Amino acid sequence: MMTMDNDLYNQRSMSQKIFETGLDTNTISLYLLCCGIADTGAAVTKENLLGPWNNTPDALDTAIGVLEDIRIISKKDGAFLADNDNSLAWHINAPDHWEI
Repeated sequence: MMTMDNDLYNQRSMSQKIFETGLDTNTISLYLLCCGIADTGAAVTKENLLGPWNNTPDALDTAIGVLEDIRIISKKDGAFLADNDNSLAWHINAPDHWEI
């Protein structure tokens, strides 16, 4: 039987609770994308999201707004990594911080 390194597993950001939220497909997809980016060690920024995002930039902005409103993601302290909108960085909050 294969065992998983608990330290590695505990560092992963994705929670299965996302599938119990009733959120629309775009919003859940964005959450999964944010988690995937975060799990690589990269910053969750709009610039990093736009590359793999397979919908319109407006749909991305809408999904970001939803995730922010219900506290699934939040802007990091000192969130701007550079002087443009695409460098705003988000933190993925633990499910016990979500306001659904």
